[in-house]
Amino acid sequence: MKAIAESRWLCVLLFCAPLACGSKSSDAASSAQPSNQPARRSSAASSAQPSSSASASPVDKPYSAAPDAQGPALLGVTGGGFYMLEAGTLTKVSDDYVRHAEQASDGTVYFDATLGIKSLKSGPKVAEFADSSGDFSVAPDGSLWRFVGYKKEIGKLGPDGKTWSEEAVPVGADETLMYFGAAAKDTVVVTTQKKIFVKRGAKWETIEISKLFPGDSVYINGVARYEGELYILTSDGAATLDGKKLPLPKGEYGFLSLDSASSLSASGDLALRSSDTAIVVSKGKAETIKAAQLGLAKAEFVRSFAVDGQGRRWVSTNAGLAILGPDNKPLQTWPVGSLPGPVQFIYVIGAGPALGEVAPVVKGNVKGRMTLNGEPIKNAEIVACDSPSSLITGSTPCSADPVELKAKTDESGVFHLVDVPRWNYGFAFKDDRGWSVTLGFGSSCCMKVNPQSEIDIGDIAIKDSK
Repeated sequence: MKAIAESRWLCVLLFCAPLACGSKSSDAASSAQPSNQPARRSSAASSAQPSSSASASPVDKPYSAAPDAQGPALLGVTGGGFYMLEAGTLTKVSDDYVRHAEQASDGTVYFDATLGIKSLKSGPKVAEFADSSGDFSVAPDGSLWRFVGYKKEIGKLGPDGKTWSEEAVPVGADETLMYFGAAAKDTVVVTTQKKIFVKRGAKWETIEISKLFPGDSVYINGVARYEGELYILTSDGAATLDGKKLPLPKGEYGFLSLDSASSLSASGDLALRSSDTAIVVSKGKAETIKAAQLGLAKAEFVRSFAVDGQGRRWVSTNAGLAILGPDNKPLQTWPVGSLPGPVQFIYVIGAGPALGEVAPVVKGNVKGRMTLNGEPIKNAEIVACDSPSSLITGSTPCSADPVELKAKTDESGVFHLVDVPRWNYGFAFKDDRGWSVTLGFGSSCCMKVNPQSEIDIGDIAIKDSK
Protein backbone atom coordinates (compact mmCIF):
# COMPACT_ATOMS: atom_id res chain seq x y z
CA MET A 1 0.00 0.00 0.00
CA LYS A 2 1.43 3.36 -0.94
CA ALA A 3 0.47 6.72 0.46
CA ILE A 4 0.08 9.45 -2.10
CA ALA A 5 1.70 12.58 -0.77
CA GLU A 6 -0.46 14.92 -2.78
CA SER A 7 -3.73 13.42 -1.47
CA ARG A 8 -5.65 16.08 0.43
CA TRP A 9 -8.54 16.03 2.89
CA LEU A 10 -10.96 18.86 2.27
CA CYS A 11 -14.08 20.09 4.03
CA VAL A 12 -17.24 19.89 1.95
CA LEU A 13 -20.72 21.34 2.21
CA LEU A 14 -23.35 19.47 0.21
CA PHE A 15 -26.41 21.65 -0.03
CA CYS A 16 -28.87 18.98 -1.08
CA ALA A 17 -27.29 15.96 0.61
CA PRO A 18 -24.28 16.22 2.93
CA LEU A 19 -21.43 13.79 2.33
CA ALA A 20 -20.03 11.09 4.55
CA CYS A 21 -16.72 11.46 6.25
CA GLY A 22 -13.90 10.21 4.10
CA SER A 23 -12.16 8.07 6.70
CA LYS A 24 -11.37 4.56 5.61
CA SER A 25 -13.39 2.67 8.18
CA SER A 26 -16.50 1.61 6.34
CA ASP A 27 -17.95 -0.01 3.32
CA ALA A 28 -19.64 -0.40 -0.22
CA ALA A 29 -20.99 -3.10 -2.63
CA SER A 30 -20.41 -6.74 -3.45
CA SER A 31 -20.15 -8.64 -6.69
CA ALA A 32 -20.73 -11.91 -4.85
CA GLN A 33 -23.97 -13.68 -5.72
CA PRO A 34 -26.30 -13.97 -2.72
CA SER A 35 -26.61 -17.38 -1.11
CA ASN A 36 -30.28 -17.77 -0.22
CA GLN A 37 -31.89 -19.96 2.41
CA PRO A 38 -35.56 -20.78 1.69
CA ALA A 39 -38.20 -19.35 3.99
CA ARG A 40 -39.23 -21.78 6.70
CA ARG A 41 -42.84 -20.73 7.10
CA SER A 42 -45.82 -20.45 4.81
CA SER A 43 -45.83 -16.64 4.64
CA ALA A 44 -43.43 -16.49 1.72
CA ALA A 45 -41.01 -13.60 1.53
CA SER A 46 -41.57 -10.67 -0.74
CA SER A 47 -38.85 -9.02 -2.78
CA ALA A 48 -37.93 -7.10 0.39
CA GLN A 49 -38.86 -3.64 -0.76
CA PRO A 50 -39.50 -1.60 2.39
CA SER A 51 -43.14 -1.42 3.38
CA SER A 52 -44.54 1.34 5.56
CA SER A 53 -45.30 0.61 9.19
CA ALA A 54 -48.84 1.88 8.69
CA SER A 55 -49.69 -0.90 6.24
CA ALA A 56 -47.75 -3.68 7.95
CA SER A 57 -49.69 -6.62 9.33
CA PRO A 58 -49.86 -6.53 13.14
CA VAL A 59 -48.24 -9.29 15.16
CA ASP A 60 -50.84 -11.08 17.28
CA LYS A 61 -48.64 -11.73 20.31
CA PRO A 62 -45.92 -9.66 21.96
CA TYR A 63 -42.39 -10.62 21.09
CA SER A 64 -41.03 -13.48 23.15
CA ALA A 65 -37.65 -13.29 24.87
CA ALA A 66 -37.22 -17.07 24.49
CA PRO A 67 -34.22 -18.11 22.35
CA ASP A 68 -36.33 -20.58 20.32
CA ALA A 69 -39.15 -18.13 19.44
CA GLN A 70 -39.05 -16.46 16.05
CA GLY A 71 -38.64 -12.71 15.98
CA PRO A 72 -37.52 -10.05 13.50
CA ALA A 73 -34.06 -8.67 12.94
CA LEU A 74 -33.93 -4.93 13.70
CA LEU A 75 -31.67 -2.90 11.41
CA GLY A 76 -30.55 0.68 11.88
CA VAL A 77 -29.64 2.17 8.50
CA THR A 78 -27.25 5.10 8.23
CA GLY A 79 -29.35 8.11 7.23
CA GLY A 80 -32.25 5.84 6.32
CA GLY A 81 -34.18 4.93 9.48
CA PHE A 82 -35.00 1.89 11.59
CA TYR A 83 -36.30 -1.31 9.94
CA MET A 84 -37.40 -4.81 10.83
CA LEU A 85 -36.60 -7.75 8.57
CA GLU A 86 -38.85 -10.83 8.59
CA ALA A 87 -38.82 -13.58 5.97
CA GLY A 88 -37.23 -11.28 3.42
CA THR A 89 -39.71 -8.45 3.99
CA LEU A 90 -38.44 -5.10 5.23
CA THR A 91 -40.80 -2.91 7.25
CA LYS A 92 -39.82 0.59 8.27
CA VAL A 93 -40.40 1.07 11.99
CA SER A 94 -39.42 4.74 12.25
CA ASP A 95 -37.14 7.41 10.87
CA ASP A 96 -34.93 7.25 13.96
CA TYR A 97 -31.18 6.92 14.02
CA VAL A 98 -30.73 3.88 16.31
CA ARG A 99 -27.51 2.65 17.92
CA HIS A 100 -28.69 0.49 20.81
CA ALA A 101 -31.54 -1.92 21.67
CA GLU A 102 -32.29 -4.35 24.49
CA GLN A 103 -35.15 -6.73 25.21
CA ALA A 104 -36.74 -7.03 28.66
CA SER A 105 -37.99 -10.32 30.12
CA ASP A 106 -41.60 -9.39 29.26
CA GLY A 107 -40.67 -9.21 25.58
CA THR A 108 -40.62 -5.41 25.26
CA VAL A 109 -37.78 -4.17 23.07
CA TYR A 110 -36.38 -0.76 24.00
CA PHE A 111 -34.25 1.29 21.61
CA ASP A 112 -32.56 4.68 21.72
CA ALA A 113 -34.33 6.82 19.17
CA THR A 114 -33.17 10.13 17.77
CA LEU A 115 -35.02 12.13 20.41
CA GLY A 116 -35.40 9.67 23.28
CA ILE A 117 -36.15 6.11 24.34
CA LYS A 118 -38.84 4.20 22.47
CA SER A 119 -40.19 0.66 22.69
CA LEU A 120 -41.65 -2.12 20.57
CA LYS A 121 -44.03 -4.72 21.94
CA SER A 122 -45.30 -6.27 18.71
CA GLY A 123 -44.98 -5.56 15.03
CA PRO A 124 -43.78 -2.08 14.03
CA LYS A 125 -45.91 -0.32 16.66
CA VAL A 126 -43.66 2.18 18.44
CA ALA A 127 -44.35 3.62 21.88
CA GLU A 128 -42.57 6.72 23.17
CA PHE A 129 -41.73 7.71 26.72
CA ALA A 130 -42.28 11.22 27.99
CA ASP A 131 -39.09 12.96 29.11
CA SER A 132 -36.88 10.07 28.01
CA SER A 133 -33.73 11.73 26.70
CA GLY A 134 -30.44 9.86 27.09
CA ASP A 135 -29.23 6.30 26.77
CA PHE A 136 -30.74 3.37 28.67
CA SER A 137 -30.09 -0.08 30.08
CA VAL A 138 -32.48 -2.88 31.06
CA ALA A 139 -31.49 -4.60 34.32
CA PRO A 140 -31.94 -8.39 34.67
CA ASP A 141 -34.95 -7.78 36.93
CA GLY A 142 -36.66 -5.93 34.05
CA SER A 143 -36.27 -2.43 35.47
CA LEU A 144 -35.44 0.30 32.99
CA TRP A 145 -32.66 2.78 33.77
CA ARG A 146 -31.59 5.81 31.80
CA PHE A 147 -28.45 7.90 31.67
CA VAL A 148 -28.53 11.58 30.68
CA GLY A 149 -24.94 12.55 29.90
CA TYR A 150 -25.31 16.30 29.62
CA LYS A 151 -27.08 16.41 32.99
CA LYS A 152 -24.60 13.93 34.52
CA GLU A 153 -27.45 12.00 36.09
CA ILE A 154 -29.14 8.61 36.05
CA GLY A 155 -32.74 7.62 36.69
CA LYS A 156 -35.01 4.60 37.05
CA LEU A 157 -38.44 4.33 35.45
CA GLY A 158 -41.14 4.31 38.11
CA PRO A 159 -43.98 1.78 38.50
CA ASP A 160 -46.35 4.11 36.63
CA GLY A 161 -44.22 3.69 33.48
CA LYS A 162 -44.06 7.48 33.04
CA THR A 163 -41.88 9.15 35.65
CA TRP A 164 -38.16 8.78 36.23
CA SER A 165 -36.14 9.14 39.39
CA GLU A 166 -33.20 11.54 39.19
CA GLU A 167 -29.80 11.11 40.80
CA ALA A 168 -26.56 12.97 40.08
CA VAL A 169 -23.42 10.99 39.28
CA PRO A 170 -20.53 12.13 41.52
CA VAL A 171 -18.33 13.21 38.63
CA GLY A 172 -16.09 16.26 38.34
CA ALA A 173 -17.25 19.34 36.47
CA ASP A 174 -14.56 18.88 33.81
CA GLU A 175 -15.19 15.14 33.32
CA THR A 176 -17.35 13.72 30.52
CA LEU A 177 -19.55 10.69 31.15
CA MET A 178 -19.67 8.33 28.19
CA TYR A 179 -20.85 4.74 28.87
CA PHE A 180 -23.56 3.18 30.98
CA GLY A 181 -24.92 -0.19 32.11
CA ALA A 182 -27.35 -1.59 34.71
CA ALA A 183 -27.00 -4.89 36.58
CA ALA A 184 -28.99 -6.75 39.21
CA LYS A 185 -29.61 -5.51 42.78
CA ASP A 186 -29.69 -1.82 41.83
CA THR A 187 -26.10 -1.80 40.58
CA VAL A 188 -25.49 0.85 37.93
CA VAL A 189 -22.20 1.68 36.21
CA VAL A 190 -21.35 4.97 34.48
CA THR A 191 -17.90 5.68 33.06
CA THR A 192 -15.65 8.32 31.61
CA GLN A 193 -12.78 7.11 29.43
CA LYS A 194 -10.65 6.55 32.54
CA LYS A 195 -12.97 6.23 35.56
CA ILE A 196 -15.83 3.93 36.58
CA PHE A 197 -18.60 5.25 38.84
CA VAL A 198 -20.48 2.39 40.48
CA LYS A 199 -23.80 2.79 42.28
CA ARG A 200 -24.72 -0.09 44.59
CA GLY A 201 -28.00 0.66 46.32
CA ALA A 202 -27.64 4.18 47.70
CA LYS A 203 -23.81 4.27 47.71
CA TRP A 204 -21.39 5.36 44.98
CA GLU A 205 -17.83 4.10 44.46
CA THR A 206 -15.18 5.36 42.03
CA ILE A 207 -12.75 2.90 40.39
CA GLU A 208 -9.81 3.95 38.22
CA ILE A 209 -9.49 1.83 35.07
CA SER A 210 -5.80 1.30 35.95
CA LYS A 211 -6.99 -0.90 38.82
CA LEU A 212 -8.38 -3.39 36.29
CA PHE A 213 -5.84 -2.80 33.52
CA PRO A 214 -2.49 -1.40 34.74
CA GLY A 215 -0.88 1.36 32.71
CA ASP A 216 -1.73 4.80 31.39
CA SER A 217 -2.66 3.85 27.82
CA VAL A 218 -5.91 1.95 28.52
CA TYR A 219 -9.21 3.66 27.66
CA ILE A 220 -12.79 2.58 28.32
CA ASN A 221 -14.83 1.90 25.18
CA GLY A 222 -18.11 0.58 26.56
CA VAL A 223 -20.05 -1.48 29.09
CA ALA A 224 -21.61 -4.88 28.33
CA ARG A 225 -23.52 -7.50 30.31
CA TYR A 226 -22.60 -11.17 30.00
CA GLU A 227 -23.74 -14.08 32.17
CA GLY A 228 -25.36 -11.67 34.63
CA GLU A 229 -22.29 -9.50 35.18
CA LEU A 230 -21.25 -6.13 33.83
CA TYR A 231 -17.97 -6.01 31.91
CA ILE A 232 -15.97 -2.86 31.28
CA LEU A 233 -14.77 -2.90 27.67
CA THR A 234 -11.42 -1.26 27.06
CA SER A 235 -8.70 -0.89 24.45
CA ASP A 236 -6.91 -3.73 26.27
CA GLY A 237 -9.70 -6.26 26.87
CA ALA A 238 -12.77 -6.57 29.09
CA ALA A 239 -13.17 -7.21 32.82
CA THR A 240 -15.77 -7.18 35.58
CA LEU A 241 -15.55 -4.68 38.43
CA ASP A 242 -13.74 -7.27 40.54
CA GLY A 243 -11.18 -7.94 37.81
CA LYS A 244 -12.47 -11.11 36.15
CA LYS A 245 -11.36 -10.98 32.51
CA LEU A 246 -13.47 -11.90 29.50
CA PRO A 247 -11.72 -14.67 27.50
CA LEU A 248 -11.03 -12.61 24.40
CA PRO A 249 -8.42 -13.78 21.87
CA LYS A 250 -5.23 -11.81 22.15
CA GLY A 251 -4.88 -8.94 19.72
CA GLU A 252 -8.50 -9.02 18.56
CA TYR A 253 -10.17 -6.64 20.98
CA GLY A 254 -8.98 -3.16 20.16
CA PHE A 255 -11.64 -0.52 19.54
CA LEU A 256 -14.59 -2.39 21.03
CA SER A 257 -17.63 -0.18 20.58
CA LEU A 258 -20.76 0.32 22.61
CA ASP A 259 -23.23 -0.06 19.74
CA SER A 260 -22.16 -3.63 18.99
CA ALA A 261 -20.73 -4.59 22.37
CA SER A 262 -24.09 -4.27 24.10
CA SER A 263 -25.64 -6.90 21.81
CA LEU A 264 -26.61 -9.93 23.90
CA SER A 265 -28.55 -12.70 22.15
CA ALA A 266 -31.67 -14.38 23.54
CA SER A 267 -29.53 -17.44 24.30
CA GLY A 268 -26.94 -15.37 26.19
CA ASP A 269 -24.20 -15.06 23.57
CA LEU A 270 -22.29 -11.78 23.59
CA ALA A 271 -21.50 -10.11 20.26
CA LEU A 272 -18.51 -7.76 20.03
CA ARG A 273 -16.68 -6.25 17.11
CA SER A 274 -13.20 -4.94 16.50
CA SER A 275 -12.37 -3.29 13.18
CA ASP A 276 -12.40 -6.16 10.66
CA THR A 277 -13.42 -8.85 13.18
CA ALA A 278 -16.65 -10.06 14.77
CA ILE A 279 -16.25 -11.79 18.14
CA VAL A 280 -18.74 -14.21 19.74
CA VAL A 281 -18.43 -15.04 23.42
CA SER A 282 -20.49 -18.12 24.26
CA LYS A 283 -20.34 -20.42 27.28
CA GLY A 284 -17.11 -18.88 28.46
CA LYS A 285 -15.29 -19.20 25.13
CA ALA A 286 -14.62 -16.69 22.38
CA GLU A 287 -14.32 -17.15 18.65
CA THR A 288 -13.56 -14.68 15.88
CA ILE A 289 -14.99 -14.17 12.42
CA LYS A 290 -13.04 -12.12 9.90
CA ALA A 291 -14.78 -9.92 7.36
CA ALA A 292 -13.08 -11.89 4.60
CA GLN A 293 -14.97 -15.05 5.69
CA LEU A 294 -18.44 -13.64 5.04
CA GLY A 295 -18.94 -14.38 1.35
CA LEU A 296 -19.06 -10.69 0.40
CA ALA A 297 -16.45 -9.53 -2.09
CA LYS A 298 -14.06 -6.87 -0.70
CA ALA A 299 -15.62 -6.95 2.77
CA GLU A 300 -12.97 -5.30 4.94
CA PHE A 301 -14.73 -3.73 7.93
CA VAL A 302 -17.28 -4.98 10.43
CA ARG A 303 -19.73 -2.16 11.02
CA SER A 304 -22.14 -3.94 13.38
CA PHE A 305 -22.67 -7.46 14.67
CA ALA A 306 -25.33 -9.50 16.46
CA VAL A 307 -26.11 -13.14 17.25
CA ASP A 308 -29.64 -14.57 17.34
CA GLY A 309 -31.08 -17.20 19.68
CA GLN A 310 -30.25 -20.08 17.35
CA GLY A 311 -26.63 -18.99 17.06
CA ARG A 312 -26.74 -17.40 13.61
CA ARG A 313 -24.36 -14.50 13.12
CA TRP A 314 -25.58 -11.24 11.53
CA VAL A 315 -22.66 -9.16 10.30
CA SER A 316 -22.86 -5.74 8.63
CA THR A 317 -19.82 -4.74 6.59
CA ASN A 318 -18.64 -2.24 3.99
CA ALA A 319 -19.85 -4.73 1.36
CA GLY A 320 -23.33 -5.38 2.73
CA LEU A 321 -24.98 -7.69 5.25
CA ALA A 322 -24.07 -11.37 5.76
CA ILE A 323 -25.93 -13.98 7.80
CA LEU A 324 -23.89 -17.00 8.91
CA GLY A 325 -24.85 -20.24 10.59
CA PRO A 326 -23.45 -21.26 14.00
CA ASP A 327 -20.66 -22.98 12.06
CA ASN A 328 -19.81 -19.62 10.42
CA LYS A 329 -20.82 -20.85 6.96
CA PRO A 330 -22.68 -18.17 4.95
CA LEU A 331 -26.45 -18.69 4.78
CA GLN A 332 -27.41 -15.47 3.01
CA THR A 333 -25.80 -12.25 1.80
CA TRP A 334 -27.39 -8.87 1.10
CA PRO A 335 -25.02 -6.89 -1.15
CA VAL A 336 -24.86 -3.13 -1.48
CA GLY A 337 -28.10 -1.81 -3.00
CA SER A 338 -30.33 -4.61 -1.71
CA LEU A 339 -31.02 -2.78 1.58
CA PRO A 340 -32.04 0.89 2.03
CA GLY A 341 -28.45 1.76 2.97
CA PRO A 342 -25.49 0.74 5.13
CA VAL A 343 -26.55 -1.05 8.31
CA GLN A 344 -24.86 0.57 11.31
CA PHE A 345 -26.83 -1.33 13.96
CA ILE A 346 -28.30 -4.85 14.31
CA TYR A 347 -30.41 -6.41 17.05
CA VAL A 348 -32.15 -9.77 16.59
CA ILE A 349 -35.19 -10.71 18.69
CA GLY A 350 -35.41 -14.30 19.93
CA ALA A 351 -34.35 -16.93 17.42
CA GLY A 352 -34.52 -14.41 14.62
CA PRO A 353 -36.63 -14.56 11.47
CA ALA A 354 -36.97 -17.15 8.75
CA LEU A 355 -34.75 -16.13 5.84
CA GLY A 356 -36.71 -15.23 2.73
CA GLU A 357 -35.53 -14.09 -0.67
CA VAL A 358 -32.85 -11.44 -0.91
CA ALA A 359 -34.14 -8.21 -2.42
CA PRO A 360 -32.84 -7.17 -5.85
CA VAL A 361 -30.23 -4.43 -5.96
CA VAL A 362 -31.83 -1.03 -6.56
CA LYS A 363 -29.88 1.25 -8.93
CA GLY A 364 -30.37 4.65 -10.48
CA ASN A 365 -28.55 7.59 -12.05
CA VAL A 366 -27.22 10.60 -10.14
CA LYS A 367 -26.40 14.16 -11.18
CA GLY A 368 -24.39 16.66 -9.17
CA ARG A 369 -22.01 19.61 -9.40
CA MET A 370 -18.65 19.99 -7.70
CA THR A 371 -17.12 23.36 -6.82
CA LEU A 372 -13.90 24.41 -5.11
CA ASN A 373 -13.93 27.72 -3.22
CA GLY A 374 -17.02 28.73 -5.18
CA GLU A 375 -15.61 27.92 -8.63
CA PRO A 376 -16.62 24.87 -10.69
CA ILE A 377 -14.12 22.03 -10.75
CA LYS A 378 -13.78 21.68 -14.53
CA ASN A 379 -12.98 18.55 -16.53
CA ALA A 380 -11.88 16.62 -13.45
CA GLU A 381 -11.96 12.91 -12.73
CA ILE A 382 -14.19 12.08 -9.79
CA VAL A 383 -14.87 8.83 -7.96
CA ALA A 384 -17.48 7.90 -5.37
CA CYS A 385 -17.51 5.01 -2.94
CA ASP A 386 -18.44 4.25 0.65
CA SER A 387 -15.22 5.65 2.13
CA PRO A 388 -12.64 7.18 -0.20
CA SER A 389 -9.19 6.74 1.33
CA SER A 390 -6.17 8.99 1.43
CA LEU A 391 -4.06 5.82 1.43
CA ILE A 392 -4.39 4.71 -2.16
CA THR A 393 -3.93 1.01 -2.91
CA GLY A 394 -4.83 1.28 -6.60
CA SER A 395 -5.36 3.96 -9.18
CA THR A 396 -7.93 5.97 -7.16
CA PRO A 397 -8.99 6.53 -3.52
CA CYS A 398 -11.87 4.10 -4.16
CA SER A 399 -9.99 1.23 -5.80
CA ALA A 400 -10.22 -0.98 -2.70
CA ASP A 401 -13.97 -0.50 -2.21
CA PRO A 402 -16.60 -3.02 -3.36
CA VAL A 403 -18.35 -0.32 -5.40
CA GLU A 404 -16.34 2.33 -7.23
CA LEU A 405 -18.29 4.87 -9.28
CA LYS A 406 -16.44 7.01 -11.84
CA ALA A 407 -17.33 10.16 -13.76
CA LYS A 408 -15.85 13.36 -15.17
CA THR A 409 -17.02 16.91 -14.59
CA ASP A 410 -17.80 19.23 -17.50
CA GLU A 411 -16.95 22.94 -17.90
CA SER A 412 -19.63 23.80 -15.32
CA GLY A 413 -18.45 21.22 -12.78
CA VAL A 414 -21.46 19.02 -13.46
CA PHE A 415 -21.09 15.22 -13.38
CA HIS A 416 -23.34 12.22 -13.99
CA LEU A 417 -23.04 8.81 -12.30
CA VAL A 418 -24.73 5.85 -13.96
CA ASP A 419 -26.15 2.65 -12.36
CA VAL A 420 -25.54 3.75 -8.80
CA PRO A 421 -26.59 1.17 -6.15
CA ARG A 422 -28.46 2.90 -3.29
CA TRP A 423 -25.93 3.50 -0.52
CA ASN A 424 -24.00 6.16 1.36
CA TYR A 425 -21.15 7.55 -0.75
CA GLY A 426 -18.23 9.87 -0.27
CA PHE A 427 -16.43 11.61 -3.16
CA ALA A 428 -12.90 12.32 -4.33
CA PHE A 429 -11.66 14.36 -7.28
CA LYS A 430 -8.36 14.75 -9.12
CA ASP A 431 -6.84 18.06 -10.23
CA ASP A 432 -3.30 19.22 -10.99
CA ARG A 433 -2.35 18.62 -7.35
CA GLY A 434 -3.50 15.00 -7.33
CA TRP A 435 -6.42 13.27 -5.63
CA SER A 436 -8.42 15.08 -2.94
CA VAL A 437 -10.86 13.30 -0.64
CA THR A 438 -13.86 15.27 0.60
CA LEU A 439 -14.86 15.39 4.23
CA GLY A 440 -18.59 15.69 4.81
CA PHE A 441 -21.18 15.26 7.51
CA GLY A 442 -23.80 12.49 7.50
CA SER A 443 -24.24 11.54 3.86
CA SER A 444 -27.57 10.64 2.31
CA CYS A 445 -26.19 10.31 -1.19
CA CYS A 446 -27.29 8.16 -2.85
CA MET A 447 -29.95 6.38 -0.86
CA LYS A 448 -32.93 7.64 -2.85
CA VAL A 449 -31.86 6.42 -6.26
CA ASN A 450 -34.50 4.75 -8.41
CA PRO A 451 -34.47 3.18 -11.86
CA GLN A 452 -37.13 5.55 -13.21
CA SER A 453 -35.33 8.88 -13.10
CA GLU A 454 -32.02 10.62 -12.45
CA ILE A 455 -31.80 12.29 -9.04
CA ASP A 456 -30.01 15.61 -8.56
CA ILE A 457 -27.93 15.85 -5.37
CA GLY A 458 -27.09 19.50 -5.99
CA ASP A 459 -23.75 21.14 -5.27
CA ILE A 460 -20.83 19.54 -3.52
CA ALA A 461 -19.25 22.79 -2.37
CA ILE A 462 -15.65 22.29 -1.25
CA LYS A 463 -13.62 24.83 0.66
CA ASP A 464 -9.85 24.38 0.46
CA SER A 465 -7.97 25.93 3.36
CA LYS A 466 -4.67 25.44 1.46
